Amino acid sequence: MITQARIWAENFISRDIVSKNRTYYIDRTDTGLFDLPFSPVASISEITINNIITTNYEILGLDNETIELDQGSADRVKITYITSGLNDSLLKQALLQLVSTYYDNRADFIASQSVSEIPSNVKVVLSSYKTMFL
Repeated sequence: MITQARIWAENFISRDIVSKNRTYYIDRTDTGLFDLPFSPVASISEITINNIITTNYEILGLDNETIELDQGSADRVKITYITSGLNDSLLKQALLQLVSTYYDNRADFIASQSVSEIPSNVKVVLSSYKTMFL
């Protein structure tokens, strides 16, 4: 339940709570400017364009989540990167509340009892960490 709560929270805020190795694929970018779906980015391991490694890019953004390719548009882009994760007491509290909700509603069916939704206060706390990804 702890892992499930963490994964749900990471997907909700589009940021990694624990450090991860990630790979992101883009079929085509017309401008050469794009955002990685999860941050904060600790390092970029490799960027390939049409299966050729490139070093012609710039890293932008507060969490190093934006990449700008020097040549502009590109096809078949693959980015391998490492996120650093987040460590914050508010996140821990939100995860504890979420795990508690999952535990209280661990059965598929409970006779004459309604199943609770994700507590709104968990979403409020996590919203302050949420990043926009388009």
